[in-house]
Amino acid sequence: MKPRSRSGEIVDWLTSVQPGITPFAEPSNKGGSLYKQSLRAQRNVALAFSSWETLATTKPKKIEWSQPVREYVVRAFDFDNSVEGITVAQVKEKTKEIIQYYAERNMLESIDWEDFPLPQQLLAGERKAALAKNS
Repeated sequence: MKPRSRSGEIVDWLTSVQPGITPFAEPSNKGGSLYKQSLRAQRNVALAFSSWETLATTKPKKIEWSQPVREYVVRAFDFDNSVEGITVAQVKEKTKEIIQYYAERNMLESIDWEDFPLPQQLLAGERKAALAKNS
């Protein structure tokens, strides 16, 4: 069996997204809409292939977390800091959200992580505020 190429996978994906369009249809009527759709599909395949190649060769940027950020994450998952009714999955999601927010703004070093509220404390505060708002 012949191995599939990336362009073959992209064509399969493209035809699944645009059913009824053959990306490389033979032009029977160069002015017809099927021919124009085929040209658009071929362009889309080329664009998708170039994007795919870029993604395949681009390595994600590795971020070195500072010691205070690491300690914050450790404290977030410490059993002694758990809050009743808040799951580990919720803490994980909130921790990720917090760190991502400050990382995207290049503010990780400007936060006092030792005094920054833990994710479960923030979640508990959000829930308490929501309850107060609804009552």
